[in-house]
Amino acid sequence: PEADQAPLNIIMVSHRRVYFVDTIFLEDGECCGEGVANRFINWWTQKLESCCPGIREDVSGMVQDNVSYMSKAYREHFQGYFTKSVAIRCLAHIFNLVAKVFWEDGAMKPLRYFAFAIRLYSKGKV
Repeated sequence: PEADQAPLNIIMVSHRRVYFVDTIFLEDGECCGEGVANRFINWWTQKLESCCPGIREDVSGMVQDNVSYMSKAYREHFQGYFTKSVAIRCLAHIFNLVAKVFWEDGAMKPLRYFAFAIRLYSKGKV
């Protein structure tokens, strides 16, 4: 894939196990609600519906990045395709965005030094 292609990772959870299934690399112009939805639904149909008919009725949620085109893709496309699903914003991504603000502001500097000190201590280097 090219460096400017956005990855769309497909991960499934079943019976408390997480499975990394595939990655779709989005082309220019596909980073929009309709482009993401079309690529994913085409992938879903080719890879899963062909071997497991009716599996989309078991989809209960979709974890998505916090970019606006993913929300649009869910509202306008996925919600009607996966009728029992709910959209779940990626909490790790939200925490990362909040931490980035604190890190850039310098408020995290004392915590960073403390974390490094704990790490050195735990390795017996202090």
